[in-house]
Amino acid sequence: MKKLLLLTAIFSLNGFVYAQDYKVTSEISVANQVIGSPTVVVEEGKTASVQVDELYKFSVNVKSESDSQVLLDLTYSQGELERNTNIVFDLNKELELKVGEQLFKFTINKVSS
Repeated sequence: MKKLLLLTAIFSLNGFVYAQDYKVTSEISVANQVIGSPTVVVEEGKTASVQVDELYKFSVNVKSESDSQVLLDLTYSQGELERNTNIVFDLNKELELKVGEQLFKFTINKVSS
C-alpha cells in the first residue's frame, strides 16, 4: 500500500510542468522621441498588456523555441489600428521593429527562479 501511494505521488509530481518567466524590456519611440520604456514580467505562454501614453497599447506572449531563442507574439494597437506579428529572436539581444514613424525595441531575458 505504501509503495502504491509513493508511486502515485511520484507520477503526480511528474505531471507538474514548470513555466518559465521572462522579463520583457521595451522602448517605444514616435518620430525619434521616446514616449515610454515599460518593462513587464510575463509567464511563458501567458499574455501581458501594457499601455503607454494613453494612445499606444501592446500585448506580448513569449514562448520558448530553444535554450537561446523565443517566439514573441506581439499585438500592437494605436486607436482603431491593430497589428499582430510573430517573430523568433535571440534571448538577451535587442530586437527593433519599425512601423511608420513608430519604433519598438524589445529585449527578452529569462527570469531566474
